[in-house]
Amino acid sequence: YSWRPYLSTIINYLLPARCLSCGTNNYYLCRDCRALIPRSEALEIADTEAVFNYQDDRIKQAIWQLKYRGGRAVSRDLAQSLHEHWLEGSSEWQSLRLVKQDLCLVIPIPVTRKRKNERGFNQAQVMAKHFVNLNRYNLELCYNVLLKTRDTTSQMKTRDRKNRLDNLRDAFAVPENQKPKIQDKNILLIDDVITTGATIYEARKKTPEV
Repeated sequence: YSWRPYLSTIINYLLPARCLSCGTNNYYLCRDCRALIPRSEALEIADTEAVFNYQDDRIKQAIWQLKYRGGRAVSRDLAQSLHEHWLEGSSEWQSLRLVKQDLCLVIPIPVTRKRKNERGFNQAQVMAKHFVNLNRYNLELCYNVLLKTRDTTSQMKTRDRKNRLDNLRDAFAVPENQKPKIQDKNILLIDDVITTGATIYEARKKTPEV
């Protein structure tokens, strides 16, 4: 059981969010400042995209706030940019959102139960929840479908892509009783950071349609 969510709530109350760039109240990254942050370069992994360049100091600070303070404002702000990026995406996604009956399952990259208990939350799940709330017509949040079955070394401490893949091999699973739920569905995987793409690569191996 973790006390961190309660501490985060108290801190957020006593120290309201202020934009990391311009100081605007109630934002960690306001819309105007987000527009100035360099976008991520195209990724080598098929059907995988990132919004911002992680090397930007503002994004590094925002991710730190998201991971270790569970900042609701920063997760909301990042989800807003992710949603806008998604809406500007390929014609396949554009046509998908126009057809309400074509449900898209939004699955956050999971953490182990131990890690979630330590932090009190899964940062990718927090961001995915905000993302889904921005477009409820054909998005469904599914956070018990994909599981992380074992603890792994932090990907940030493993620089080489091959070592990262080895580190994550068979670390994800879809329970048998959840497989019918994702069969023949459009799936959108969401994570807070992508560098080599090893995490997304391993997670996608467990989902039939991404």
